[in-house]
Amino acid sequence: MAEVYTISGAANSANPFMPTPIARQTGAASGSVPAPVLLQNALKALGTLAGDPKLTAVAVDGVIGAKTVAAVNYALATYVGSTAAFPRADLTLVKVRQNAGALAQLITNQVQSRGGAIPTPQVQKAHRAPALRIPVQPIVAPEAQSLRSVSWVWWGVAGVSVLLALSVIASVVRGSGGKKRARKGA
Repeated sequence: MAEVYTISGAANSANPFMPTPIARQTGAASGSVPAPVLLQNALKALGTLAGDPKLTAVAVDGVIGAKTVAAVNYALATYVGSTAAFPRADLTLVKVRQNAGALAQLITNQVQSRGGAIPTPQVQKAHRAPALRIPVQPIVAPEAQSLRSVSWVWWGVAGVSVLLALSVIASVVRGSGGKKRARKGA
């Protein structure tokens, strides 16, 4: 089966363990219903027809995860058998996602050969893990001390002011005397 691309791009091949939304997985046999929904619906119909609780427990939510993969492998091993496309019932999550349309058609054919029919899929809302909520604690800045309690700052400012004043006085005294000496010598 050729790779199927949609407007959104290829299926999530970067991280095959992330659930792929329904809108990104369609198959050739799907028509207007996405291939994962058809696959899960066919598994459920096969389980109902055969009276198998392992297959009837599959949720038709359009998300192919570990439970759907286990149900597909179980159905291939128990009811379908080996085919040219799927010789063994050891499909991985990626393979099931890539071949969802073909697998849905294969299982649908098995249901129809047993005299059953595939009902209209009733899609359930996918169960997602709740978002991780991290408690937020605000950072409290320490209270600023008033300038009155830090009197050493004022003593430093006063000391620098005194030194500045003395250096200005010294340069004035030296400057005027130095100019006079330079005139006398010339």
